[in-house]
Amino acid sequence: IMAVFPPSPQVVGKHGGIFEAYYMQADPLGTGSIGALDAANFLKRSKLSDAILSQVWDMSDPMGKGYLEKTGFFVALKLISLAQSKQEMSVASLIVETPPPDLGPVEAVDPSAQIAHIANIPWDITLSEKSKYDKVFDSLQ
Repeated sequence: IMAVFPPSPQVVGKHGGIFEAYYMQADPLGTGSIGALDAANFLKRSKLSDAILSQVWDMSDPMGKGYLEKTGFFVALKLISLAQSKQEMSVASLIVETPPPDLGPVEAVDPSAQIAHIANIPWDITLSEKSKYDKVFDSLQ
């Protein structure tokens, strides 16, 4: 069963750039997932109690996978911003507009910059290459 979280844009609200920037700090190699230990160390930067962070983890990783993908990480950040602004941490609250989470210095990135973040992967092709191959593909009908 997939955990049912609201779509990421609803979770991040107008703070997408900050969520994205924290994700890039937590997953600098762009692996697509953040292990329990790395995530725990990162989330401790919120200065919230271990009891609250434990709840954050359980709600962000409801399937008990032991790691967070971007969606789960965004949920964790949103739960932290709810806790930091003294609001209830619940799945229903994930779409409530909150101040951005505070996990230390961060520079908001343009959410579309996540493409640049993974552009150095060797199998990635450039847009011009893609359009060239699209033409070839289309010509083959």
